[in-house]
Amino acid sequence: MRIGIIGGGIGGLTAAVALQSDGHTVTVYERRADAGAVGTGLTLFGNAFAALDAIELGDLVREVSSTAVGRLRSGQRQPSGRWLVALPPSDAPGVRSLHRSDLHQALVTRLAPGTLRLGEAARVSEDGAPIVTVNRNEEQFDLVVAADGIRGEARARWGLDPGLRYAGYTASRGVTSSTGHLSDEAGETWGRGARFGIVPLPDDRVYWFATRNISPGGTDTDPAESLRRHFGSWHAPILELIDATPPQHILRHDIYDLASFPSTFVRGRGVLLGDAAHAMTPDLGQGAGQAIEDAATLVLLLRDAAVHDLDRILEEYDRLRRARTHGLWRQSRLTGRIAQAASPLAVRIRDAGLRAAPSRLMADAMARLQQWEMPQVPASTSRRFWSRLDRRDWTDFVLERGTMPVSVRVRGHGPGVILIPGGMQTAADFDRLATYLAATFTTIVIDRRGRGSSSDIAPAEGIDAEAEDVVAVAKAMNAHHLFGLSSGALIALRAAQLDPNIVRALALYEPPLATPGHQDEFDWTDDVAQLLESGDNTAALTRMIEVIGDHWAVRLAPHALLNLTARIALRWGRGAGREPLARLLPTFRQDARIVREGRDLLTHLSTVRTRTLLISGDRAAESLTAALTHLENKLPHARRVELDGVGHLSAANGGSPRRIASTLERFFTDS
Repeated sequence: MRIGIIGGGIGGLTAAVALQSDGHTVTVYERRADAGAVGTGLTLFGNAFAALDAIELGDLVREVSSTAVGRLRSGQRQPSGRWLVALPPSDAPGVRSLHRSDLHQALVTRLAPGTLRLGEAARVSEDGAPIVTVNRNEEQFDLVVAADGIRGEARARWGLDPGLRYAGYTASRGVTSSTGHLSDEAGETWGRGARFGIVPLPDDRVYWFATRNISPGGTDTDPAESLRRHFGSWHAPILELIDATPPQHILRHDIYDLASFPSTFVRGRGVLLGDAAHAMTPDLGQGAGQAIEDAATLVLLLRDAAVHDLDRILEEYDRLRRARTHGLWRQSRLTGRIAQAASPLAVRIRDAGLRAAPSRLMADAMARLQQWEMPQVPASTSRRFWSRLDRRDWTDFVLERGTMPVSVRVRGHGPGVILIPGGMQTAADFDRLATYLAATFTTIVIDRRGRGSSSDIAPAEGIDAEAEDVVAVAKAMNAHHLFGLSSGALIALRAAQLDPNIVRALALYEPPLATPGHQDEFDWTDDVAQLLESGDNTAALTRMIEVIGDHWAVRLAPHALLNLTARIALRWGRGAGREPLARLLPTFRQDARIVREGRDLLTHLSTVRTRTLLISGDRAAESLTAALTHLENKLPHARRVELDGVGHLSAANGGSPRRIASTLERFFTDS
């Protein structure tokens, strides 16, 4: 197709690069004569990288970004420096920071020469016809994408503009000209009607922003001095960061969002993308991420489509993107109101609420915002990418082992790879990982005992029983490669011990193996198992929250609040396959038993002769890295890899399964 894109910002360029890579003829019109991006720093969360990975641009952006912000203590502080909510590095979401100009340049260099037309103001047709007028000349396309920002005119010409709303505050932004200003802390500081944010950049400089409740339209004769007067008494290194930034490089912008949410993003053969569609306040840090999601969704829906499919595709794009962005637009506005609270009473209530909130729950809430669902496409599509990612392309089987059935989810073609989920997970939790691997392998995801159609958990059966299930599936499916996550990794290791001949390659992701010096660090699993045994599921889940969120904010939170959180989760929470959390939670008794019995694996490591890959994220707990170090030293054919910016559950749908799949694909292909 011939596609015209108005606007050379992040959303427009992301769409252009991916569409051009897919074979479309693309033209990008940018009003400014300069190809460089205007702005300072930028943060992108896991949802943005899931979308970028889906259109094969994730690695490009990783090359110009850094995980430094995720490796620092972060959260919210008071101007005195006292933490309201502190997220240790291991709890921080998968966020990366970068210079906006670096991202812009990386995308521009991927475009074919002549694609980006600078200094050209393009005007869309009012009736939504795919026509662009430039310098009084009309240019015809099959589709026009308006990515011209919050103040772009396309939205108004299509009759979709609800107007703008001033958010009540202005933002100053800058990047230090020097390095070495941070120790091990980042995040935001919330005062009365003012905030200050700190983000490390890849070159060790610091991107910062400062907000103030103030009337719109103002200017600062000396922006640095104005900021010093307002923030000079706040905790270090705030004043130091202001002083380290040349005043002429400090940008000031009044913050606006759309006055109301558009009723549609589509007009005829024209479609809105990014801020042009759903401009929101920056309070959730999702502006660029949502533009990238828009671009990826449109690109994927257009793959292998014909012009006569456009009406259906644009309708689906509108449905998916309005549903996703409307809630974020609303929540970002609400977050800004809370963060910019100015009255003493409102600030006291806000700060008390933040201090009482468990840090782990805060991190989980943010993680839920950062989950992007890839659009469905017809299974018959011929492109290579969709043969890997069509989530409907699987078959569920039940292997009968006497009275012990084992249910598995199978997809793909090639050598067999068995994937073994961790605690309280089902086969559905590995759907994305399995589909990424399915272009090269037959992926077989096991529903462990007590899940899916597999047998119930018997009181006398522990790790050996589940390992025997794995061996039986391996023999039945002629599969010789195993991957296990967490307690699933212990099961995979035990299966390799039980039948060394069937397992030819073994990949273990952060197994909870109690090694010397760390024997007591997994005892909490037995505490939870005992509570589950007694039938007190609420107390068991409360105990899990206390341990997983092992931080002063959780310890200070009233037990009644944690208990209430557990009750709500048990009533409404669901797993990846829509199983109620109340049904999955009791299976944790088996995981506790597997962790306990897993200690015996240490005495039989010499029987594992297969090639083994030991995988961890750079935010892994010390006890988990100790386990991998021990295995690396004891297993004769083991090697280790540490992935930056990933956590304990990164192989699951809500993590970074594309990166895990790439690592596994290289390892299993070489086996």
